[in-house]
This record gives sequence, structure tokens and C-alpha cells, in this order.
Amino acid sequence: MELRNRLDQIKIDLAAYYASDFTNAEDDTRENQSLKSRMREVIFAAYDQHEHELFNDAFDVLSKSTGCAEDYAIFVEITDVLVDKNMITLDRFRELLHGSPCNRWL
Repeated sequence: MELRNRLDQIKIDLAAYYASDFTNAEDDTRENQSLKSRMREVIFAAYDQHEHELFNDAFDVLSKSTGCAEDYAIFVEITDVLVDKNMITLDRFRELLHGSPCNRWL
């Protein structure tokens, strides 16, 4: 349940992030990276704890919050590890990527 609560809080924080006006790009980048780092922690913990539904939900949040070049770089960094460790298949990676807002550039 703790992981679900963490994911729910990340969703709330993402909404606040998208509603924010940052005074400089560094603060924006720092907050974006922090949120994605927290998502990564939930994704890996859910996998380790065999919480498959939570794993998929967290990945869905990551995918839907991937919409720019910076987001894409973070997305690939996370998914490369998952593919390398056979935590997801390459086909699942492609499915997630094509379901993301980045798909418009692919």
C-alpha cells in the first residue's frame, strides 16, 4: 500500500509541476528530474515486490508524462535498465513509447 500511496502522491505532484511557472530552466529541470526519479523508485520497487498492477500503473504515469526531449531522455534511461534486466520486453518498451506524448515525434 505504501508504494501505491507514493505513486498517488507523484501524480498529485506532477499536476502541480505542470501547473507551475518556473522562473528559470534549471528549477524546472531539477523538479522534473526529481519527479521522474521518484517514479523510477516506485517502478523498481513494484517490480521487486511483484506488484504487477502497480508496476504497470507507474509505467503508465511515466509514459504519459514523457512529452519533451528531456522527458524522453529520462524515459529511455529508465527503460534501458528495465530492458537490460529483462524486467520488460523490447516490445513492451515500444508499446510504452508509442503510447507516450513523444509519439508525435517518432
